[in-house]
Amino acid sequence: MQSNSQAYRRTDNALDKAIVYKLGNNTLYVDRSYNVVTDLERFPGLFEVYEHSFLKNFPHSFIQVYDMGTIDYLEGLKLGIIERDFLNKEGLHIFLTEQVFHTTSDIQNLVTDGNSRYDLDETQGDYWSPELDSVENFVKLNKLQDVTVYVSFEDPTEIYKDTYSFRLQRQDATLNALSNRYKNLEKNFIGAKIDKKFWCGNWRYEPHRHIVAAFASQLDTEYSWYYRDNEHRVLENIWFDINELKHKHQIIEGIYYLNENIKGIDIQSEPVDISGTIEDKFIRPTGTVMSGPMLEEYTNENLYGNTFCSIVNYSTFNEPFPSYDEKVLSAMINKRPFIFCGPPGSLELMHKDGFKTFGDFWDESYDSEWDHTKRLEMIFDLLLEIDSWSIEQCQQKYVEMLEVINYNYMWLKDMDIQHEMRRTV
Repeated sequence: MQSNSQAYRRTDNALDKAIVYKLGNNTLYVDRSYNVVTDLERFPGLFEVYEHSFLKNFPHSFIQVYDMGTIDYLEGLKLGIIERDFLNKEGLHIFLTEQVFHTTSDIQNLVTDGNSRYDLDETQGDYWSPELDSVENFVKLNKLQDVTVYVSFEDPTEIYKDTYSFRLQRQDATLNALSNRYKNLEKNFIGAKIDKKFWCGNWRYEPHRHIVAAFASQLDTEYSWYYRDNEHRVLENIWFDINELKHKHQIIEGIYYLNENIKGIDIQSEPVDISGTIEDKFIRPTGTVMSGPMLEEYTNENLYGNTFCSIVNYSTFNEPFPSYDEKVLSAMINKRPFIFCGPPGSLELMHKDGFKTFGDFWDESYDSEWDHTKRLEMIFDLLLEIDSWSIEQCQQKYVEMLEVINYNYMWLKDMDIQHEMRRTV
């Protein structure tokens, strides 16, 4: 079947092997072979963030990267003596505008070129990041002395403290770009249309997403899922023992169900068989060669028009780095409450950024649970509770939530998200 071909497992058609490099008043677009390009739109993810965020008017020298894994072309970027001296005097800001990858496996190169093969054993040792390691190699190569790296996550337990020669701060240019784009979207969905409990969207594969989608598929849920796992390999690539999880049977039944019920109401894709390796993290649904968040697909009325609550199946889960992205913003712009299946502390991070969540209407204590297995069980218990409500109860609860829902909608569309988010740095 064509969906299993290498072409659809390549990751360099979904990530941008290029950088935006601003030195003083001059801005260059440079590809991975160090060629200066004039058309940044060749790199849609890089372009979308640069064009719509504060980066376009950022007053200082910076490098923007939209990539995951080892950034080999950044590691090998040798600056001239004049450039280096200028940056050591003024300082350099590096923005990693794709999600940073964290792992506890042995340190190694993780180049997402679609051809590399990796042997990763998540041993729960010390965390490290291939992207941050690449930045460190670049800094050392060029003997840079004043570098700040900006990422989308917080590090409340200070895992990366004193690890690198650069400063690490949260300033999310991607979320800023998305918030600016969402300001132009108008959605007027109302609770009276609700006739289903949940919506759970999924795009890039992750084992924890597989588990959440499997569980959600056994509830009253509209979902998207494009991956087939006939041998249940996902159960060999999760951090917990499935036999010790109290929701074991629902998950097993859900894995069987997903194999037979591939569904995508946001984008259309043929089934893709997972391999049960780290490479699954980098595959995309078939035919999706574009890069960057696709707002029109994420905000399609078919996704939210009749559903009560969004199950935000985030890109990461079992790691201690709070963050969030367009999946939450999509629920907000579509005026829907949400349950966040992601790292602990992420709801608290949203509060810091000025948003409200739904702790007055259901139990959000899962956000404070740093044991990932317990947090998963708490989320599943909450989903079961909501699934037990009647449609009429969901409609009534939606009306009660409107103050929070409308607040988030207006905050996203009208407030200065850029300013508010930069306060968290």
